[in-house]
Amino acid sequence: MKSNFLSIPTDCPQRDERLGWTGDINVFADTANYLFDTSGMITSWLKDVSAEQGQANGIVPLTLPNVVPGLADESHAIWGDVAVMLPWAMYTAFGDKAILARQYRSMEAWLRCIPRREDGLWDYTSDWKLGDWLDPVAPLKILATQALIPY
Repeated sequence: MKSNFLSIPTDCPQRDERLGWTGDINVFADTANYLFDTSGMITSWLKDVSAEQGQANGIVPLTLPNVVPGLADESHAIWGDVAVMLPWAMYTAFGDKAILARQYRSMEAWLRCIPRREDGLWDYTSDWKLGDWLDPVAPLKILATQALIPY
């Protein structure tokens, strides 16, 4: 972890994964906060999330800094959810209500740009979506997908 937290939360310290993948810190934040005081770095990085969203109509880029503009000009579950889930993880770890207030506009912007079906749930059928190590022939409606996407 220490090699991955050098001003931005990177995926891994080697090869081309040395990017601030938003999905990675989103799923690792609770652990990172438990092990270390990440509040300074993450608070700073969340300002970058807000700034990038402002340039993309609320959509959170897949990586921050956004070194591959245009890679994902649409919403992606887990990766974009970092706008809401990471401030919440920071609040639950450190009790800092101010981070929720500072990130409120970012959180709201993300929630407004999520594509929705008529029933209000995430429309995950549009275009391509990211997923790590998924079986390409697995049924579309599997429990993990149904649990994570609405969350």
